[in-house]
Amino acid sequence: MSESTKAKIIGASIRLFTQNGYKKTTTKLIAKEAGVNEVTIFRQFQNKEGIVKEIVISKLPNLRSIQTYLETKSVFDVETDLIEVGRLYYEGISKNIEMLMVLYYEMGPAFQQAFSIIPNELKETLINYFIKMQQDKKIIDMDPEILALSFTSSNIGFALINEFLKEGFVHFSSKEYIEQNIKIFAKGIGL
Repeated sequence: MSESTKAKIIGASIRLFTQNGYKKTTTKLIAKEAGVNEVTIFRQFQNKEGIVKEIVISKLPNLRSIQTYLETKSVFDVETDLIEVGRLYYEGISKNIEMLMVLYYEMGPAFQQAFSIIPNELKETLINYFIKMQQDKKIIDMDPEILALSFTSSNIGFALINEFLKEGFVHFSSKEYIEQNIKIFAKGIGL
């Protein structure tokens, strides 16, 4: 299967999962939307769960950009670094939050297992960053896993609030939130 066919199937699946939900989206509907034969879907992905796993993998490039930033472009200033990481993370979450929530509610444990790759890899990347910052005496000595979870959960929480409460609750841009939130976070853990 060509990459363009795979991309069409993934794109069609994302649209249909978001519009109709996971349970109401059949492989027949996906095939029609993608302009492919249903057999092509089964050959490439086996089933809808296989498509979801591929969707999660397709979201990993955003995670890779965070890893690349921290490994090669980091200036080892917690505020500067985490503003960039927060921006990249929020960007990846907010673009897909509606579809992710649909899949989470309708697939339950099967989705959690597939999706857990992203937060787990991000958590490990942040843990390593926080350990380095502690070794360099740039941040307080606190469990790096708790720091990583605190950072990721505040970004996910904001993305959820922004998605579900829309206008009327949040009166500033995501950029403003990320910058101000990271300043608070950095001040709290800085030395």
